[in-house]
Amino acid sequence: MPNLRATLAWLFSLRGRVTAARFLGVGLLLLALKVGLDAALCRALGLPPWSPLLYVTPLPWPLLRADVGWKWALFALPSLAFCWIGVAMSFRRLRDAGWSDWLLLAFFAPYANLCLFAVLAALPSRAAAAAPAGASAAGESLPRWLPAALAAAVTVGFSWLSFGLLADYGGILFFGLPMMQGLIVGMTTRNRHWTESLGQLALSLVYEALLLLTLALEGLLCIAMTVPPWFLCGLLGVCVGRAITPLQRGRAWVGLLAVPLLQCLEPAVAPPATVFEARTEVVVQAAPERVWQSLVTFDRLPPPTELLFRLGIAYPTHATITGRGPGAVRHCSFTTGDFVEPIEVWDEPRLLRFAVTQCPPPMQEWNPFHGPEEVHAAHLHGYFQARQGQFELTPQPDGTTRLVGTTWYSHGLRPEPYWRLWSDLMVHAIHRRVLDHIRREAER
Repeated sequence: MPNLRATLAWLFSLRGRVTAARFLGVGLLLLALKVGLDAALCRALGLPPWSPLLYVTPLPWPLLRADVGWKWALFALPSLAFCWIGVAMSFRRLRDAGWSDWLLLAFFAPYANLCLFAVLAALPSRAAAAAPAGASAAGESLPRWLPAALAAAVTVGFSWLSFGLLADYGGILFFGLPMMQGLIVGMTTRNRHWTESLGQLALSLVYEALLLLTLALEGLLCIAMTVPPWFLCGLLGVCVGRAITPLQRGRAWVGLLAVPLLQCLEPAVAPPATVFEARTEVVVQAAPERVWQSLVTFDRLPPPTELLFRLGIAYPTHATITGRGPGAVRHCSFTTGDFVEPIEVWDEPRLLRFAVTQCPPPMQEWNPFHGPEEVHAAHLHGYFQARQGQFELTPQPDGTTRLVGTTWYSHGLRPEPYWRLWSDLMVHAIHRRVLDHIRREAER
């Protein structure tokens, strides 16, 4: 057992150096073990057959999107350990060869990592022989960018487990993971100044955003929405990580393994999505009868000027209706598709109420590296659900009409109060665009 512990400690350690021969031998042994383990897991869990060629495939999306549910979580967990061993071995081999530790970033790039492995297996040892006596401690210091990169890589992996495999946007994703990210930064920068920890946390958020964008997992607007709670929770994690003593650090690293278990449990205990109400009103300088003619259907609206719509939020373009009275079907066309709205109440010219039986995606993700159709964000499909809507017209004593548009909807994201701030902002912007158009048409 002591020998096993010493071997595992050596495999996972970032201290010391690794020669080319040992790097090659251990690398080939771990590669064979990884291939065998992945193949056995696929067979045991009923996953699609595993091929070693998938190791050099940048994004095997057809396989990742297979209908295998939570099983991929069990499959992915051992890969985290192998990934860290690969990072540690490559980093110590670069140190032994006297090369810059910045080259370690190639480890995370498809195809470039294969070139890195081949070069590291052939490079002679130089740093140990060239270093003067007493300089080993400085030479073995960790790279300054490593805490941020490590925290970002682990966080993106666990994030993908939440929304990529479990299709869940919950509290663990938006509160637990940023705290974990800050905890990793805090523990790995404990002996440095506070400003170094804060800088590493900010750098880690930048790395995380770049990974999410390059992997086509998210768009820029949605990433920006998560920054406030993510940074605050990450800051709390940094405080905890810096307070952890060296003796407690090992337990803390092991405790991180509980995160994927909590992610798998959260969807099972989460309550049903809350249905929210958003109301927007305008005063129209016209009688209700004239306003009614403009709200049941309306022609194509002019292009939007609002920044929110220009950033990708779906907006209405025109509306049509088939039939008249209760049972008629209204189609409100958005830039991402049609809302299908069967009429439930037709009280002309006072109230038009309708159900919503079909909802298009709420937005088009803007990603600098990929087109909207290439971004694989689960929240675009089935999370935002408009349940019901209505237009209410109330005549005023001065001859004007108070027009109120109401939408009942759910967004399926937790914590619900925070995400309601954004969803209400979007729904009110949509209401305002439609109501202002109706007002202009009625007053013309």
